[in-house]
Amino acid sequence: MQQRVELAVGPDLTRLAAGTKLISPSMPAGHKALIVSTVPDGDTSLVTVEVTGGMGRARVPKPGTVPALGQCVAYLPDPGWRPTPVFPEPDQIPWTHAAAPDAPDNDTAESDEAAVEEWGDGD
Repeated sequence: MQQRVELAVGPDLTRLAAGTKLISPSMPAGHKALIVSTVPDGDTSLVTVEVTGGMGRARVPKPGTVPALGQCVAYLPDPGWRPTPVFPEPDQIPWTHAAAPDAPDNDTAESDEAAVEEWGDGD
């Protein structure tokens, strides 16, 4: 199932070509789209976008998965598949990137004497 939507983009001309795959941070997860055409229209562009994914499997798209008339939607070029970053276990982090486990916290290591302000009270 695919759904075509025509968008008025502004205030700048769109520099993305037809065939560019898109994702949208303002739509539900899994929402995918494809630029079908881009036509300059004065200071803006008229962009026809085909929603290609994230609408569910029913014959009619789930509510909210296809932009509504007048809805403001942000689209970005799809950077492609990116693996989830894998971070090392805390005990495997090199000393150059982490404090030693027995090192005092610099914010709380200050002595009480250094933290006291003198106000000139003679007592």
